[in-house]
Order: sequence, then C-alpha cells, then structure tokens
Amino acid sequence: MELATVAHLSRYAGGLISKITRAARTARQNKKDCAHLACRVSVIAGLLPHLQDPETARALAGLGGTLRDAHELVLACCRKKRSAAFLFRRLFDADRHAERFGEINGRIDSHLILIPLLTHVSIARRLDQILGAARSCSHGSILSRQCPVDRLSLSY
Repeated sequence: MELATVAHLSRYAGGLISKITRAARTARQNKKDCAHLACRVSVIAGLLPHLQDPETARALAGLGGTLRDAHELVLACCRKKRSAAFLFRRLFDADRHAERFGEINGRIDSHLILIPLLTHVSIARRLDQILGAARSCSHGSILSRQCPVDRLSLSY
C-alpha cells in the first residue's frame, strides 16, 4: 500500500495503533510482550501528527506494513485454545510469537530511528527557505509588500 501523504499515513497508522492497543489488553499469551508492543506503537502515534514534511510519507512507507504485522501478532496472542490437546501447540506458538515480537520490535526501531533524521531534514529545509527569503528581502524588496518572508509557511 502506498501512502501518499503524512496525513494519510497518520490516519492509517492511528487506526492500526488503536486496534493493537485494544487487542493487547485481551492477550492470553505473551501478555508482557503485547503490552510492551502497544506502548511502543503508542509512541509512534504521538509522533506522527508532528511530522509534516512530504518526504516523511515516503521515508516511513514501510510503517503501515509493520503495524499490520504487529496487529496480526497481537491478535494471534488473543486466540483462545479450547482443549488440552492444544497445550503443546500453545507452548510452541508462544515461543514462535516471542521470536516474532523481536522481529517486529526491530522493524519498529528502524522506523523510529528515522524520525529524528526526518525532523532534522525538515528543519534544515525550512531554515534554507527563511534564509533565502531574508536574503532577497535584504536586496531592497523589504520595503515592498512582496517580500517572500511574508509568504513562507512556518506552521509545525
């Protein structure tokens, strides 16, 4: 799935994150791992609305897939095993789930490590715009109403 904008990524990820958080509360296996994963994805939910640069959506394109996999894993930990015959299977699944939690946490780390870099690039880009506008204003256009500084979008 290609996510075109940061707003779309934020909405999509926000929906998955709320599903992960709800499912983690009802986990029957790997409860601590589910709770930890829910906490980690909640951090992402808090950061996404603050990332506004268009490059962010491309850089975090894999985040949606990681969150989908995390949701599927937490749901697998919620499933009820009904008979004693499934005891061995349940132990095997719990061990396999633990390995998948490690994999998904690594993927989340790879996305989280990008956020400071993306923020730095976004700030540098804005500062370059401001500096360019200030330079053009210093060449005489500051007295006119057409100074580019007035047209810059400095929203966060």
